[in-house]
Amino acid sequence: MIWARQRIERPELILAGQGSPRIETEQERWQWQRDFYLKLYPRLGEVLQIDAKTESSLYDLLATQALNVRGGDGAPADLQDQVATEKDRELEKLLGERAFQRFDVYRSMPAAGDVSRLNATFEEAERIRGEALWQLAKTIHENSIYGVGEPATSPSYETLEPEVAGSPRSQALIMVAQQQYHFRMQEGWRKRIETEAASFLTPTQLDALKRSHAETSASFRRSMESTRKEVGLTPTIPDTPEETLLGIIRRRMPVEGEIVTKFTVTVNDEPVHIERAVPNRQRFGFQAGSGLWIEAIPTLYQDGWFELLLAYFETRRGKLRQLDQWVVIGSPTREPNGAPSAPHDAGTDTQWRGRIEYKIRPTGITASAVERR
Repeated sequence: MIWARQRIERPELILAGQGSPRIETEQERWQWQRDFYLKLYPRLGEVLQIDAKTESSLYDLLATQALNVRGGDGAPADLQDQVATEKDRELEKLLGERAFQRFDVYRSMPAAGDVSRLNATFEEAERIRGEALWQLAKTIHENSIYGVGEPATSPSYETLEPEVAGSPRSQALIMVAQQQYHFRMQEGWRKRIETEAASFLTPTQLDALKRSHAETSASFRRSMESTRKEVGLTPTIPDTPEETLLGIIRRRMPVEGEIVTKFTVTVNDEPVHIERAVPNRQRFGFQAGSGLWIEAIPTLYQDGWFELLLAYFETRRGKLRQLDQWVVIGSPTREPNGAPSAPHDAGTDTQWRGRIEYKIRPTGITASAVERR
């Protein structure tokens, strides 16, 4: 997922992978940067609903800002924030508050590139224009891993006796089940995109969007059917998840009601102990060491398996910024004989680079269901 993060937060990092022609003069460097932004963010005048003069000035400013090396990746985080804030103020001064807010969202959407690629398949008279460019990018973004606002994790699965948990057969079937879950989830997103897009795309544009989705689905489906066949399942992916796969694995079921979650998170040698009673699978957040904000989603299953999802955030430019993808920590809460398991520690420290270096380790992880009275 590192590439995706670069694409969202630092689109200019794409330059490193593309290469550039030999450039001799400052003017040539500036023009190359401007051309790059024209390709990265095409037709911004239509997307932001600004006139042609302001659109041209926006591309000029983006090129100029890109050549400003002050506050680059090697600079202290505070300086990076300061320079980024200054650049945003320049953009807002040019665009006005409304257009800048839209641009600030638009430039963080990988879906903007998806819309550009779809538009490239049309003749000029048929292409997506104006407000529809923004609406389609927004709709795709909101129905993707980047815009749903929750971790896109698959369900948890348990291995049934007499099969041994962790066996090659069990692992292969769990992988199939997880892939099928994500396939169904993405199919649902694609259908919602098509339904919403029907209100602002022309019939020709909507047909092209559906064809693009159908090609993506068919490619994924062929791969899944091949994998299912390899592990002894019928090739056809069922419309609904199977109860069990070959009687070897089945989806774990969460317990109902509240659970008590206990754990300690140590950030850069600063431990914070957490004990929360919340409804099972409910998200909550707390302040940890070194100014880090942590969000957690605890899930306790009926077979005693417990999964704790953690996400780490720091404050950058006045906003919470997630350091990376969610971390999933799984552990049993009881022994085979039914006795409570010892608290679980994460195997290793997790290190993230943000404003500073963070060394994070969750320990003493336990969970139990709250008995109903």
